[in-house]
Amino acid sequence: MKQTFYCITAMFFTMTVFAQRGEDIQERIEVAKIGFISKEVALTTAEAQIFWPLYNEYQEALRKTDKPNFMEPRKNKEASEKMTDEEALAMLQKMEAMAEKREAIRKKYQAKFLTVLPPRKVLAFYHAEHAFQRHLTERLQERNDAEKRPQGPGRAGQRPLGRPLPPPPSMD
Repeated sequence: MKQTFYCITAMFFTMTVFAQRGEDIQERIEVAKIGFISKEVALTTAEAQIFWPLYNEYQEALRKTDKPNFMEPRKNKEASEKMTDEEALAMLQKMEAMAEKREAIRKKYQAKFLTVLPPRKVLAFYHAEHAFQRHLTERLQERNDAEKRPQGPGRAGQRPLGRPLPPPPSMD
């Protein structure tokens, strides 16, 4: 009984740590995104004070649209191969409906953005947002590639076959 309790406690602690780590990473990404977009669009302090709360509303509206449908359209290949034609058609229609909702939100907020920024800056915002997403995707891909690369002989402090190097001779 005690082992079960300790196991459950350890699992809960681990999940909490990973959740906090995920939130920390998400927060760091958001801070970097704000800095990148602000710089690329050349927002003045006054523009930024009005724009960023509006942008946060925009992001929240998009999240609410995506949340109920997030996983379903992204089913893996095996699952889609097992679908009937009717199920596949229903999935395609859901994906199209979600895309239409996202486009309606984008149009609504573009009109709002134009009330607080000149058209050139709104266009620069869309370009900067896309560039940031592309840059973030590239960085994540590089990180994943680096993690997948085999760590062979030549790693710092390691001999071939993974044995540690002996300590340096003393200079007594």
